[in-house]
Amino acid sequence: MNTATIARFIAGAFAFYSVAAHAAPDMTCSADKEPGLSYRGDREKLPPLKQRKIIGTWLHTDNHLAVSLEQVNGAVYEVVRSRYCSSGTYGRRLSKVSGGGYELDRGEYYRIEPNGELGVYDSSGRFDVYSRRNKVFAD
Repeated sequence: MNTATIARFIAGAFAFYSVAAHAAPDMTCSADKEPGLSYRGDREKLPPLKQRKIIGTWLHTDNHLAVSLEQVNGAVYEVVRSRYCSSGTYGRRLSKVSGGGYELDRGEYYRIEPNGELGVYDSSGRFDVYSRRNKVFAD
């Protein structure tokens, strides 16, 4: 994997997945260690967390960030969080791709696997997978 691909992983993105069969996510964070900044990049400021529908959250094991798909007013956003409360303020709007996934960019996309893990794909097939978690903030 090249540096650009790794950077896109940090940004993350996901396929649509219903949370109806899963327990409500843990929304706690570590306010006592709050750095005060949220990653923004090419992202839009989102409404408060309680106004979003959490589709699913996965752990990017290389950088220990939680990556969520969240629905706001019918649009799906990728939201990346550390353990700190200010993370997750911004999200990147995702586009659906055929076959049930969401496009990152440059032909890469995420798809939720039948076992709940998040597969990372490109034209050659799956090249990474993130494990599902029940917490929206990273540890």
